[in-house]
Amino acid sequence: SIQSMDDGRTSGRRRSSDMSPSAKRRSLDIQKGGRNYSQGMTSPPVMIANKPRSTSYVAMKFIHDEEVRRREEEKKLHGEEEPPKAKVPRVGWCLPTDSAPSRMAKMVAEHKHFKNMILACIFISCVCLAVEAPSIGDGTLARALLDWADLVTSSIFILECVLKITGHTFVEYIMSKWNRLDFLIVTTSLADLIMSRALAGQDVDIQVFKVFRVFRIFRALRPLRIIARAKGLRVLVSTLLSAVRPVLNTTAIALAVFSVFGVLGMQLLSGKMKGCSDSSVYHRRDCVGFDVEGSPREWINADNNFDNMYRAVMSIFILATQDDWPIHMWAGVDATGKLTGPMQNHNLPMMLFYVVSIVLASYLVVNIFVGVFVDCYTLASGEMQAERMREKKAQKKLTNVQEVFDDPKDPWRMAIYKTVTASWFDFLIAFFIISNVVCMGMETYQPGERWFKFGEINNFFFSLVFGWECFGKLAALYPRRYFASNWNRFDFFIVSVTFLGILIDTSARIAARSAADGGAPSEPPNLMFLRIQRIFRIFRILRAVRIFKTAKGLYAIAVTMMSSMPALVNLLLMLMLLFFMYGVLGVMLFGHLCSAGDETRPGIEAVRCMLHPPETLLDPHANFINMGNALLTLFRIATGDAWGEILYACQVEVVGGFPRKVLDETWKHMVDLLQYDPRTLPPQDPEFLAADDDDAAIKIAMLSIRRWNHTAYGTEDHPAWPLTSDTARDWVALARMALPFCVTDQEMYELENANLAYCGEGIRCVETCGNPYFANFTLVTFVLMAAFILLQLVIAVLMEQLANQFGQDLSGRKKPQDLVTGCEELQKPVLARIARRWQYNAERFLNHNSAVRIMPAIQESENEENVSFTNHSRSPDTRYNFNGEGSGGTQSPMTQAMPDSSPSNQATGVEKAAHVTEVDKVGESDWQHTVESPGVESEMMMNAVHHHRDSGTTA
Repeated sequence: SIQSMDDGRTSGRRRSSDMSPSAKRRSLDIQKGGRNYSQGMTSPPVMIANKPRSTSYVAMKFIHDEEVRRREEEKKLHGEEEPPKAKVPRVGWCLPTDSAPSRMAKMVAEHKHFKNMILACIFISCVCLAVEAPSIGDGTLARALLDWADLVTSSIFILECVLKITGHTFVEYIMSKWNRLDFLIVTTSLADLIMSRALAGQDVDIQVFKVFRVFRIFRALRPLRIIARAKGLRVLVSTLLSAVRPVLNTTAIALAVFSVFGVLGMQLLSGKMKGCSDSSVYHRRDCVGFDVEGSPREWINADNNFDNMYRAVMSIFILATQDDWPIHMWAGVDATGKLTGPMQNHNLPMMLFYVVSIVLASYLVVNIFVGVFVDCYTLASGEMQAERMREKKAQKKLTNVQEVFDDPKDPWRMAIYKTVTASWFDFLIAFFIISNVVCMGMETYQPGERWFKFGEINNFFFSLVFGWECFGKLAALYPRRYFASNWNRFDFFIVSVTFLGILIDTSARIAARSAADGGAPSEPPNLMFLRIQRIFRIFRILRAVRIFKTAKGLYAIAVTMMSSMPALVNLLLMLMLLFFMYGVLGVMLFGHLCSAGDETRPGIEAVRCMLHPPETLLDPHANFINMGNALLTLFRIATGDAWGEILYACQVEVVGGFPRKVLDETWKHMVDLLQYDPRTLPPQDPEFLAADDDDAAIKIAMLSIRRWNHTAYGTEDHPAWPLTSDTARDWVALARMALPFCVTDQEMYELENANLAYCGEGIRCVETCGNPYFANFTLVTFVLMAAFILLQLVIAVLMEQLANQFGQDLSGRKKPQDLVTGCEELQKPVLARIARRWQYNAERFLNHNSAVRIMPAIQESENEENVSFTNHSRSPDTRYNFNGEGSGGTQSPMTQAMPDSSPSNQATGVEKAAHVTEVDKVGESDWQHTVESPGVESEMMMNAVHHHRDSGTTA
């Protein structure tokens, strides 16, 4: 067998000249294999000669083995190794992802109905977060429903997390940023569930209760799961994330500027912005005792001060937001010294420091953020627009097909048509609109009889004018063409509502006059009827909107607003989500703080907020007691209206540490009220008290509350409650001196156990202290996100849309993609309008028998991709798009839409080329003149169309 193979190789060499290249390569490989066998590299295969066809079988096997060996040698020579077999990922090191349970978990997690159920759970969870409030006590029906809903939604979120991890493994699951957020929310929810169930019904320590409250803060992150399921919000979040690096650089610049002005403020005003709570006291040594109202005098500091670096930077930041900056400026101007109070206009040159700080910090540094986000949004919007264009090209669908109508043929309709479409008619209607707006603006409350008659006549006159305009256009254009315009629909709605309002007005007046004259009994219009009548009158104001149609500048702005609505809707949704999240955080963190008016609750319910200093109470209209008030407060903060006061009220804390020290003034005031010293009593006496005891402060407060309750009991109806008398005011002042600034959880717990405080059925009395860390982080980040980021993105959206409307970029230059190659003065939208008008006129003249035709719309926008025109300087079959790229033999959408019924379409290519060559002479001579003089367009179009007809070619 080997000999026969050698003979075959020898004969193969002789026939090598007749072999193909591939056969030659196989022959050389076989020869190399033979030499390897002779050198002892491997043993030859064992062949069985007694079976037929065994030689060819062994030869094929030999060739295959040699091919495999040769490839292995080449891989070793080039350093290539065979890739190892892919390992199947395992869930928890035991369950392969290709197993049945893993595939089932993946299928369930990605099922449409399961995703809809997750969205429903997110919505239910958001509703529960919105309803949550500190006033909902334990054991109530509302609390039971909220706990049950939280248990169900948390369990479903945990199930979703387990299913995704089972189907994709934990490593693959955690690689997604949105899955990381979901995992954080799920783990905190699980910890919240475990702690709430474990601590239910037990006497929990106050510190443990505070830790438990921290886990509940993460509930505010649940609405963020909506972003992962909304494409528009995901794009917006991607824009914000793309701006992180430039924003960090801008933040570093802002912090540097704030620090410089903060250090300068510390050198000028450190320790000098303090004063006595009694404005009649100037020197610190005199700020003792009580003022005329019975309140203890205190040496207090201004809200915006420069006593340390942190306070200085925060003061400059508040000035940058222009929050009550005149008040802060005059506080600095009135500052005198460290031991003296303010004096009016003491240091007027200090105004220069505040003015320069506001100019540089607010007008310069803060507006840098605006530029950064405008730039980032422009880049992101360009990428989004390119992605949308790619999607449109992938779909290859002709959308936005407009309907083209012919002019009316009846003589009377044609006469009305020429009237309502004339330019002078539009100016006349604009004059009536402006006159109507002026007349409506002259109306007053409770006008005289003559003025009332004048208003009625105006209303009837203008309603008649606009009604005749509407009916004239309906008669001339037919309803189908009339209602094809959005402006006409709007006009018809206004006219219909106006006439309906006149009908209701007249019916009510007739009914009232009939009842006054003693005629037939008729039902006078009820209150609801009058409200409906007033609503119809309000719709007359919408007539002023029609002025946008006549003024081109106003119309461009209106179009810009409408075109920017999708982006603005996404921004609005993101802003609403931000407000909702921070509202939930505000209710959880600051919902327990006292507001002005809470100290006037009846009985001992007033004790909790009565002990809080009145100057640090939240505004009754700006607090976080429930979700509605929280949203209104956040809106006030976003507008920069006295948000510094809310910040200071939310960060009140106990100063001086624990246990509280009893001051000498407090002890002296208590002795004056008791008329004896409690230290002189025997130790076994219940009223014995020592000033150096750790619990002396809370005991003094409890003693004061008991004496106040004994004095003011039963006087809840007094207008000055709870300070119904001088004695009651003195005892309340003593309690505030014993527990200054605020009351902690432990102190409220002792007061509640002593039956000296009550907060409602099932509601646990909590502290009145804020948290400076949470307050600064929450409110400052909200101001940055709401005022400096999202609201500035609105400016970016409007700027981009307005620039697109006028064919420019944000720098005022014309966009390169909108310019026609070789004619930089002519933009694509203008050329698109010219091409559309020419094609439409050509179709009208060539197909005058058809009343209505459908033609593909040539969009008058920045992206004109389907519009093409004939290049007369080249071959007749070459057509160009607006980018200057030729496409031989490609027809325009207009040409594709036209029927091929005319005999001229059957002409040969040579005849068509000859005819088009003749037409080229007309097109080349008239193109530039037509662009410069649109008035001669109709005459030129007629000549070109007739020339096409005579030559037998289509338009």
